[in-house]
Amino acid sequence: MYKLPETHPHAFRKKVSAWNIATQFMLDKKVIGFALIVAGCNGILFSYFAEGSFYLIKGLGLSPSHYGLSFTVIAVATMLGEIVSKRLQNKLSSKEIMGYGLLIIAFATTIFSCVATINHNLFALHSHIMIAITILSQMGCAFGICMATSNALALALADYKHAIGTASSLFGFFYYCLISLFTLFMGLLHDGTLLPMPLYFLSLSCFMMIVNRICLKS
Repeated sequence: MYKLPETHPHAFRKKVSAWNIATQFMLDKKVIGFALIVAGCNGILFSYFAEGSFYLIKGLGLSPSHYGLSFTVIAVATMLGEIVSKRLQNKLSSKEIMGYGLLIIAFATTIFSCVATINHNLFALHSHIMIAITILSQMGCAFGICMATSNALALALADYKHAIGTASSLFGFFYYCLISLFTLFMGLLHDGTLLPMPLYFLSLSCFMMIVNRICLKS
């Protein structure tokens, strides 16, 4: 019977303490910063999954079939974000690409919030306009999120290559806990109107920009 040779023999393996890695994470501003950015990006996506059906179907009258179809264009935007990110790797650093991704998210959420505020406080816009702005803003967010998260994940554990398996598991656990919290906050903010979701997305995008400036300074 043929078998592949062991590439990491037991004689050369070093035991890694998960507790020690977790302690290092808690003191590592860079790891915390990248985790917050990954969680913030996914918090926007997960919150949209949770709130989007109410927002578009109940709030704006979009049919369930068209709502489901809208995820196709969001998926296309995600794919385009990945393509652009990959092409920029030849010209820019991963951190710079991540920064541009965050800027795109901030731009998309700002437009979304401004239009939603006008619709809520000044005068009601036609539902078709609101639907178009909502989906276009989510496309922009998906594009930027793909650029930001792929590069954040690539950079987050650069200093933990000696324990990459344990570090990856703990890092994943950490940012998924944060994603759960961000999604929970969206649920708590739900008040039956069309304003909380756009403003929450804008708040998350601003939060990620601040984290990038404070925790991930070059």
